[in-house]
Amino acid sequence: MRTLAARVPLTVVDAALGALALWQAWALLCVYAGWSTDVLFWGSPFALLWLGLPDLLKPWQPDPTEPPQGGTRGQMPPAWASGLGMACAAIGAVGFTLGDWPVLVASLWFVPLAAAQVSPRAPLLHGSDPPEGTASSPLDTAGLAVAVVAAVGITLALQRPNVDDAYYLNAILEHLARPDAPVQTFDGIHGDPTAPIQQVAHRPQTYEPLVAVLTRGTGIAPRTAYWFVLPALAAAFGSVAHHALFKAVAPRLAWLATPLVVPLVLLWGDGPQAYGRFAYVRMFQGKSIFVLAMAPLILYAAFRFVRAPSWRSWVRLMAAQLAGSIFTSTALVVGPVAAGVALLAGLQPDRRHLRWLAVGLLASAPMVAVLGLTFLEIQQAGGLGNTGNYQGFRTVLGSWRGGPALAALVFAPWLLRLRQAPGADWLGRYALITLVLLFSGLAPRLLGDSAAALLNWRTLWAVPLYAFVALAGAAGAVGIVQGVRRGHRIAVASGALGVLLVMLFGPGKTTWDVATWRWMAPKVRPGVEKTARGVVALTSPDDMVLAHPEVAWHIAMIEDHPSLVGVWNRYIHNLERHWGSARTSQRLRSMDFVRDRTFHVPGAALQALCVRVVVLGVEHRRHSMSAYGLEGLSFERVVAGRFDIWARSPDDLPPHCSE
Repeated sequence: MRTLAARVPLTVVDAALGALALWQAWALLCVYAGWSTDVLFWGSPFALLWLGLPDLLKPWQPDPTEPPQGGTRGQMPPAWASGLGMACAAIGAVGFTLGDWPVLVASLWFVPLAAAQVSPRAPLLHGSDPPEGTASSPLDTAGLAVAVVAAVGITLALQRPNVDDAYYLNAILEHLARPDAPVQTFDGIHGDPTAPIQQVAHRPQTYEPLVAVLTRGTGIAPRTAYWFVLPALAAAFGSVAHHALFKAVAPRLAWLATPLVVPLVLLWGDGPQAYGRFAYVRMFQGKSIFVLAMAPLILYAAFRFVRAPSWRSWVRLMAAQLAGSIFTSTALVVGPVAAGVALLAGLQPDRRHLRWLAVGLLASAPMVAVLGLTFLEIQQAGGLGNTGNYQGFRTVLGSWRGGPALAALVFAPWLLRLRQAPGADWLGRYALITLVLLFSGLAPRLLGDSAAALLNWRTLWAVPLYAFVALAGAAGAVGIVQGVRRGHRIAVASGALGVLLVMLFGPGKTTWDVATWRWMAPKVRPGVEKTARGVVALTSPDDMVLAHPEVAWHIAMIEDHPSLVGVWNRYIHNLERHWGSARTSQRLRSMDFVRDRTFHVPGAALQALCVRVVVLGVEHRRHSMSAYGLEGLSFERVVAGRFDIWARSPDDLPPHCSE
């Protein structure tokens, strides 16, 4: 039973990676061949089942590992080294938190140097832990079960409606409504049937077509599948992914580290794009699935390849990267970065390891090829529609949690060595590489100006830092309970304390994101949803609606909705290549009106865009000029409330609107 309990999660991981990777290969073929959603749908069963089914039928087998050389255990770091490491980590944490950049930069270099001084001169025996996948304790099963139940429950209860929901859910609805249209070629959010996909960079991101295929095949309503069924599965899979990583790196700590991830991610929300903002609260968005589940799986696959290079572990590494690119096009860059850093961390200075490193890096070849195609399409489309602004790593780590989190990353290798974990050496080198290349901000700039502007903070998705914080906390907590020799108590206590600091420092995710708790409730704002459905009932798909952004993105999530002047200004900018500068300017001026930035009715723009319905917020009631201007264009207020709905008869539209 223990062997079966250990193999089930790893079998699930292998089967899922295989099926998702093959799906992505099939979906990318449809995308770049210009095939329709119908073709994608009828070929999907073979992609989703062909590779997954054999893995489920064949019992999972661990990769062969080399027998350890010699019979000596790795030397434990001396007590002075633990004290030195803690002092360096504290300096880094203070420097990060207070923004003292000279202190921070110095500490980032000093900590790895200190770690190198205590590196053992003999490798740990692989036999110091149970062979991976061959045994599982009741604590392992209980820890994984607690993590899965908690993750699913939180995902189904947290509510944070977001404008991005309109973009992604609308893409699903449009793929269902236009099955004969080429996959990932159109934009449906504005109701313009001739509009191309907003961002060409999103073409390899096939999660929305996947949801459309699954809803079409199962008959589940798109909203139910997108907001409840798939997020619950993704949250559960995220816990299984972390369990697999922990069982590989530190088998004896997996039972505690796995459930620790849940509160860590739940509370990690004090950065504009912190890890927690892309976890349970937004598990229906593909990028959140990548952050919570696929990033640790890429590390898991890379670590297993480093420990036992073989064709099977190489295929798993390639499949993990392919599967990750389903959920976000950012994975085309972040996936190879995550795999490359993990492979470098396992490098040994001999010819054989160099050869296997080269082979391992080749597992990213499909990602690089698709990235090349994407780059060519971006150039043909005139460049990126919106590149964003460069943001530092505090954006992801958070202003207060970042310091203790980096300290935990630095301290984790020592703590794992005290536990004689097989991944201690690898994690030590991994901490060094990530500090120098990623957390320093060097990697985004090395990728080029465009990549630095677009990706910058997203490159930190390559490092599931919360996973290593959980490992450090688990090692510290277990060490306190089981006891360690006197000289190492300071290290053990600091590990457990670091996790508490990461949890407690700064605001929680629900505070930062203004999230609420409503069990199994649609991811909408009920009052706004009511207004949106009222607008849809009042109009036809051929009508043009200018609505307050909050109402507009709720309208966009409803089937057969009317055309929209805009939902978000960024979306309008993204389609300037299609509409032209003049029409784009008209849409932006109109959106300024409903966003309460001006109270002067943009009459010329409303006439040119053939707007039949306008939805305003209550701010406009205080300004008679808004009502006067709309009445002058034959609009009448038909609904009054939190949002006022103004409409005019189709006969009152300008003559060119009927042409």
